[in-house]
Amino acid sequence: MAFYGDHSGDYKKIAHDTEKVVQRSIQMFRHNPCREYVFLVMFIPGVYGGLEHSFSSANMYDGKLLKEPKEYERFISLLSHEHFHLWNIKRIRPSEFSQYDYMTEHYTEELWMAEGLTSYYDDHFVLRSGLYSGRKYLDVVAENISKLELNKAKEVQTVTESSFDAWIKYYRQDENSINTVTSYYIKGGLLTMIMDFRIIVATKGKRTFDDVMRGLYKLYRERPDDGVTRREFLDIVNEVSGKNLDRFFKDYFDGLKTVSWKKEFEPFGVDVKRISNKRNYLGVILKKSGGKVVVQGIAEDSPAYHGTLQAKDEIIAINGSRITAAGQLDDFLAEKKLCIIFSRHGRVYEESLTLKESSKSPYILKIKEKITSAQKRNLKKFLRA
Repeated sequence: MAFYGDHSGDYKKIAHDTEKVVQRSIQMFRHNPCREYVFLVMFIPGVYGGLEHSFSSANMYDGKLLKEPKEYERFISLLSHEHFHLWNIKRIRPSEFSQYDYMTEHYTEELWMAEGLTSYYDDHFVLRSGLYSGRKYLDVVAENISKLELNKAKEVQTVTESSFDAWIKYYRQDENSINTVTSYYIKGGLLTMIMDFRIIVATKGKRTFDDVMRGLYKLYRERPDDGVTRREFLDIVNEVSGKNLDRFFKDYFDGLKTVSWKKEFEPFGVDVKRISNKRNYLGVILKKSGGKVVVQGIAEDSPAYHGTLQAKDEIIAINGSRITAAGQLDDFLAEKKLCIIFSRHGRVYEESLTLKESSKSPYILKIKEKITSAQKRNLKKFLRA
């Protein structure tokens, strides 16, 4: 591991925890494609992300956040994600990437295969390494479900469309992206989890999605230059599960069918609930830019959406109080009405908006007190306990 930049973490702890994650992924694939792997870790304020290479990865994180347990876990999950790409994408990859020309764009509907699968396994290996408890891992899954379900875009863009349009939408986001762009990372990861569910239930815990990943890796080692087609992927999933999941892909990857989370988690003895959320909401995303607090985006069908606020408007004051930070909006959400003073193109405007009670309450997952032996078996297999 090579580190650069200031941070509040502990080198030995980071190395120890990362090693456990690495060991679990190698154990799952039963083969390590390299003799030496290097984590390039750059601690840069306000930055998050990573990029996989054939035998290494570049990882960027705000190092001063590592003193917070949740941020530290998120950092280890990032390292887990990029390391998993050692197999999935640098070796197992969509057929469109079999012969890659870096001088031109390559279009594919299968980026969920590259990033969705990886997004499922990154946190799962943090769980398997012992850094997450089963309870903590379910909280992480619930958070991802909430991100998906509270996003209006899930109703208008499919996972495969998100993949194909990544060049012009996902990586070129604008003020309306919150209403139109689906993440093939988050939704792809959650749909991979459901495939894991289907396999565990169909085989009574004898097989998991791990078998699919090993099957894909075996295919790569047999013909490393060809990549994987959608049909080949489905054939391996169907063989492992003993079921035909073609319709599942048509409905959830190529279509906009809504996932019934309660039904999917029932065979595992996990209850799915919504947290009662009585908070009012305005429907704007604010950000600090150039010393000003400006509107970054407006959620469709929100109070702000039906008003006159627009993206890039500068918020000057709310209910008579000067606004200097994006987070200040939360201080006013208990009010019924907001008087907002804002600036647009050098002119100052005033608008009164009536807030609504939010109907978008987040999800929580909780293991039921009484579960059947079959549910216990399935849950144990899902958590790889």
